[in-house]
Amino acid sequence: MLRAETSICIKGIITFNLFQVVSHVIAWGVIAPVLDIVMYKEPANKVFLQGETDSDIVVFDTKGREVMRLPAGTRSIDIQHLPQGIYLLRTGTQSAKIVKR
Repeated sequence: MLRAETSICIKGIITFNLFQVVSHVIAWGVIAPVLDIVMYKEPANKVFLQGETDSDIVVFDTKGREVMRLPAGTRSIDIQHLPQGIYLLRTGTQSAKIVKR
């Protein structure tokens, strides 16, 4: 009888751990990229976006002027032609700051 209870506990633990792994994969692999826009800037004056963008990507300068507009789904933005300064990137309801040095 002790073996039956032990195997049930181990089976339950394994099932729980598998459920946790699957739920984390779904959360980080499917849901998180849709909800967040993550930017990576490299020294070569390019900004990379991670996440889904359902609307156009618009870049504004500090005076509120639109300096660039890119179609939805764009994954990288070339900011080489922009002068040094602070810019606001906006897509849908999300926004992020770009600092070009």
